Parts: sequence; C-alpha cells; structure tokens
Amino acid sequence: METQEKLNIITVILFLLTGILHLLAPLIYGMTFEEATGSFVFGIIYTCLGILVQLKKENKIIGILSILMPLIGLILGIILMPLTVLIMGIIFVLFVLLLDPFIIILRIYLYKQL
Repeated sequence: METQEKLNIITVILFLLTGILHLLAPLIYGMTFEEATGSFVFGIIYTCLGILVQLKKENKIIGILSILMPLIGLILGIILMPLTVLIMGIIFVLFVLLLDPFIIILRIYLYKQL
C-alpha cells in the first residue's frame, strides 16, 4: 500500500471519528436546539466527507471540500470555544479542535498529489 493510500485511509478514519463525535455530542451533553443542530450538521458533513473521500479519491471537488469544511469547522469551533467548553468540557473541545488542523494538513498534501 503506497503512502498516499495510507494517508487517505487515515483521513477517512479521522473524518468518520469526528463525524461520529459530533453526532453523539447532543446525546451526551445537554445542548440547546441551535447547538444540537450545528453539531448534527457538522456530524453529517464530516461523516459524508469520510465516505466520499474513500469512494471518490480522484475527485477534485471532494478534495477541495475535504479541506474547506474542516477549515470552516475549525474557525467556528475557535469562535464558539468559550460557549462550547462550558457545555462539553475542555477535553472534548480540544480533541475535536486538534483533529481539524491534522485533517486539513493531510488533505492539502493529498490534494496536491492529484
């Protein structure tokens, strides 16, 4: 298995992990409707991206979306961090916010290889 394939699998796993965490967060932590909706939307986006990145490896649009969506999520996560920490705790927030830059860097590298 070549390096790009391995890195792609790692990003797929990270997307799915992040997506599942976002989908489970409203069930674990008490959230308002708006917070739960945002978490659910990003959970669906990340889960779908994880699946699409694996199925459509050569698709440039999926490649761009797999960079932009975690970037948007990271920016929103940083903006909303004080509120989110109160609801979910610092460990959950830092874990999710540390995954996004890692995903972004790997996806940029893989996109350049297309």
